[in-house]
Amino acid sequence: MGQEHSERRFSRELKLATVQRMAMGVNLRKLSRELGVSRKDFFQWQKQFGVGGSSALRGAAVRGAPKRCG
Repeated sequence: MGQEHSERRFSRELKLATVQRMAMGVNLRKLSRELGVSRKDFFQWQKQFGVGGSSALRGAAVRGAPKRCG
């Protein structure tokens, strides 16, 4: 009866700041505990950033925010 881990969503700003901190060589174990994010997610964000820059780091939808047109 194991429930699947629900996917958490993080803002683009958090992802970008994390990727930048990774580039500076911060301790990922400490950063993981500080932010409550898995190191697996960190490396996924780093890969996405490497492929498509900051625009590849999709953020969590803000509840109640209008959708962008155009």
